[in-house]
Amino acid sequence: MKVLLTMLALLLTVTAAAAAEEIYRTVQGDGTVVYSDRPLSDQSVLVDVSTKPADAGENPVLAAEANRNREEDTGSSAMAAALEEQKALRAEACREAREALEAYDRAPRL
Repeated sequence: MKVLLTMLALLLTVTAAAAAEEIYRTVQGDGTVVYSDRPLSDQSVLVDVSTKPADAGENPVLAAEANRNREEDTGSSAMAAALEEQKALRAEACREAREALEAYDRAPRL
């Protein structure tokens, strides 16, 4: 289900990028940069945006997603081990945070 939602979000993003034909960049008086699909003032500059389809070999996020899907499909115990390691790391971080909070509570107030 997560894979389906991820792919749907990616498809919508690519479609939205393809639908935007012109992008304008405007620097407002306070220095804020605004990008829009139409010029906001006479200082707006047309920006050239060139896109290409994503390839899992070039994109580390897509490559990691593909690797994770392969591991899930094979029922690999490596994924279970990684999840257990992550759970242990989170428990350790939680313990350290609780100790720090207790130290703050015991510290004298100014």
